[in-house]
Amino acid sequence: MTEPQKPEQQSMHELIPNNFPQDALKKYQEEIAQLQAESKILKESLEMEKVKRYINQIPCYEVRQVNRIQADNFSEILVGFGLYTPQETEVWDGGLLPLRGWVLGKKSPALTVEVEVNNNFHCQSPVNLLRNHVVKQYEDLPYSKTCGFDCLLNLKTLSEQVQLKLIVVLRDGKRIDLFEIRLYQRHLFSPYEPVKSCELKNLVINYLQEQAKLRLTDQNSVFAMEHHLVSKEKKIMYCYISKNACSTFKSVLVKYENMATLDNLNVHDLHNKFTWSLMSSYSDLLDTSYFKFVIIRNPFLRLVSAYLDKLVRSEFNQYEPFAQNVINIVYSDESNSLSFQDFIQYLYETKSQFLNEHWRPQVDFLLFNHYDMYLQMENLKQDIPKLEKAINIEVPKINVGQHSTPYSKMSLDEPWTIKGNQLWQILKDQKTLPLPDEMYNNELIAKVRERYQQDIELYENLFGVSPEALAIPNRL
Repeated sequence: MTEPQKPEQQSMHELIPNNFPQDALKKYQEEIAQLQAESKILKESLEMEKVKRYINQIPCYEVRQVNRIQADNFSEILVGFGLYTPQETEVWDGGLLPLRGWVLGKKSPALTVEVEVNNNFHCQSPVNLLRNHVVKQYEDLPYSKTCGFDCLLNLKTLSEQVQLKLIVVLRDGKRIDLFEIRLYQRHLFSPYEPVKSCELKNLVINYLQEQAKLRLTDQNSVFAMEHHLVSKEKKIMYCYISKNACSTFKSVLVKYENMATLDNLNVHDLHNKFTWSLMSSYSDLLDTSYFKFVIIRNPFLRLVSAYLDKLVRSEFNQYEPFAQNVINIVYSDESNSLSFQDFIQYLYETKSQFLNEHWRPQVDFLLFNHYDMYLQMENLKQDIPKLEKAINIEVPKINVGQHSTPYSKMSLDEPWTIKGNQLWQILKDQKTLPLPDEMYNNELIAKVRERYQQDIELYENLFGVSPEALAIPNRL
């Protein structure tokens, strides 16, 4: 017995009579398209809620207490010690907890830091890493350049309540207790609660990749996630890029989150305490209701500004630690300073993940494929009113001009070869800054063009103009 044949599936157009009114047909097609779009949004929303619920179910550890132990004989044996992570009140997911810090012996170097868990030996880490701020403070001491330690503690192997103890072992056999840390396991109070994590980061990255919303697909995703700040009050998400007016726009978020008034806002707090407080949670990154914006700067101008701001100083000890590190990498000699030519060569030879954020490519900061608004750094005074209107905020106009570097013609002889400390004196005497056109020769232009190709293409695609033509028109 043969099976009855199934009727052939007809297309939507075949089901519509030829004499069907065209106006009604058009309206019908528009309604179908709208229903499909709403269905897609609903599906994405359900998937997002599913991920949020999973986030809530992941067990985390809250750092309840970090006690610094001051032994009676401390001053005779150690110069000092410190702990970067973890810090009190932090919440970590049940993956890996980094224990990072430093310890400097006085007469004998520190060899290892042992970690006890509930009074039992658990693991140890060598003390052999560079900590720039310690070197700067104790540069005359022989062990200052190898005083850092860094180890990862697997939280999945621990109980619900944990007491850690960090103990330093010195070469002469002495042992000194450094820190006691208490951890308590719990679930997140809310999917929006800030949490430090590896597992959750991977979860969010995978979800965004599946939804085709993620721009970055490598280790840069984690870096980019950490550069998105939110105002829950105004439902805005700001991707901040160093050297792109980030102080101005961070202060806007601080204002609308009622963290501080602009009159008494401390710059150090703005870039540290308040930045951490404004950091987007994993659920924020999943939330499609946020208005996302970012400021993009001409790559050629950004590098000149970063160099003049961070690598032009009169003395080595006036540089910030990350700038000192660059000089040490290039010359291994603190008596030197970098010319702009040295700086570009360093950038040309160094992978992006090893660059400081002040000169790291801007594309590394962009987590998403699309932002609701891209502002042009060189056109901020015209772009800011558009942003203010779009999200009903007010940007402090007084700060905008402070991020436009005042350039003027200096007629220096090959200024890209002048060392930073010498250039500092010249700029101080002339009370002005060189035009970007003066800082580049053809070789440097070619290296920046190759090294920052993605930034250049991004700028051209967004704003329809060549950044090279804007920054160094006389060399084209």
